[in-house]
Amino acid sequence: MQRFILFTVLFFMISFLNAAEPVNMENPIPAAEKLINQGLHKEALDLLRPWILDPKTANHQALPSAISSTMMCYINLNRYSEIDEFREKAAEVHKNNWRVL
Repeated sequence: MQRFILFTVLFFMISFLNAAEPVNMENPIPAAEKLINQGLHKEALDLLRPWILDPKTANHQALPSAISSTMMCYINLNRYSEIDEFREKAAEVHKNNWRVL
């Protein structure tokens, strides 16, 4: 009986892990928007913030909308005090991108 329970638990754990959609780190915006629509603002913020602050994303055309979505996540999480710091870091990283400034 214990083996049956163990195998059942392992089966469900493996099924759950395989069901998670992989996130495209080249453009995590669709996955973040899905999380925002589900009300998971913290998870969306954790996904978008590192991507935005990565200098490799400087020429990505969706960068301004990602910044807007990130700021909305901060607002929905009631973390207003962190918005200015985020804006300053984003402006510093993307100082040559006029869309960010």
